Amino acid sequence: ATVTSGATTTVVSGGAAIVASGTSPGTPPPATWVAQAERVIAKLEEAVSLVEDGDRAAALKAHEKAYFEEYEAISRNIEVASKRYLGEELFDKKMRNVVVAREDSFAQIKSKIRSGAPASKARELVSDLSRKIREDARKLDELGAPPP
Repeated sequence: ATVTSGATTTVVSGGAAIVASGTSPGTPPPATWVAQAERVIAKLEEAVSLVEDGDRAAALKAHEKAYFEEYEAISRNIEVASKRYLGEELFDKKMRNVVVAREDSFAQIKSKIRSGAPASKARELVSDLSRKIREDARKLDELGAPPP
């Protein structure tokens, strides 16, 4: 059975569920990594706006969409491409693939939303992550990295 909810499709086969996320049906995938990065950032900005409005539950949903439906989009999975084509950076006093640092940033944002931290803290983290994702996407485009 196949169930589609928004931009997420779940295929159940033999008791196993395979979840695929990405753009909504009928929506063409972005042509560049930079365009996909802007989709991630738009969802992160939505999450911060919802925190500012006091709706943490909706903010957490927007955060999940930013990560699972946009950062890990099937058509342009920034996480997979970054892991394959981008190098390492200093993270937690060790050189690590950029994906490790980006995932940690997503987790920190989620933690701030969940804990009820001031919106300014979430906004600060989102601004930093947005800058890094834009830079990663620009590098992927410059490298001509194909979608995974």
